[in-house]
Amino acid sequence: MVCICGPKSASEVIDGEDTTIVNDKSADSLSHVGGAAYNSLKRRNARYHHRLWNVTKGKLIGDIQQTPLPEDSFLLDEDPGEGHSDWFPQKMCEIMSKTKYWCDMMSLTPPDGIFLEKIKEAIETISANAEQTVIIRMMFGNIVGMPVACTSVIRALTKDLPADSHIQLYVAGWRKRTSWNHAKMIAVDGRYLHTGGHNMWSQHYWYVHNAQRLLNSYFGCGHQQ
Repeated sequence: MVCICGPKSASEVIDGEDTTIVNDKSADSLSHVGGAAYNSLKRRNARYHHRLWNVTKGKLIGDIQQTPLPEDSFLLDEDPGEGHSDWFPQKMCEIMSKTKYWCDMMSLTPPDGIFLEKIKEAIETISANAEQTVIIRMMFGNIVGMPVACTSVIRALTKDLPADSHIQLYVAGWRKRTSWNHAKMIAVDGRYLHTGGHNMWSQHYWYVHNAQRLLNSYFGCGHQQ
């Protein structure tokens, strides 16, 4: 799997080709699709290897998390019932609540509705279990007419934390031009990665079919570098 992560560095590019040499042994087991992505990245963006992109591995945990579930949508002639996918924000909460050291979250927009409730619940659980400082970082896009009010997001998520909480929460919103951020993930302690197609925008996605997967091991590490 080819994933995107980390800060920038500098190198020389000549006629659109990167002069840095990349030979990642992990790429030998990629599919033909992953191999094509890897070859393009190492040719044009080799200077960002291990900084903005990486070849990583791990294993899938459980089944694909689909909303609405097929039995609640594709097999019915009517709309899904009220609260048909409320289990999914709860699943996000459970995964995020595993955090002991650091957690990274990215999505198109800040959480709202039941997503906000469950992410807030997860942060409170992390705080209650924390024995040392826990760093949580969130990054969101910049949709036209919907700039992210970072301070308001922090207040909403931490308003019920105790004054001596070990949580350090950082929220960022893209500011330079429009960004339709399609990185959708929760990465926990370099051990777990929850990623797929879901935004945390409840009114938008409840009736749009989406899927998510939970992965472990090096997938999480790659996304949190």
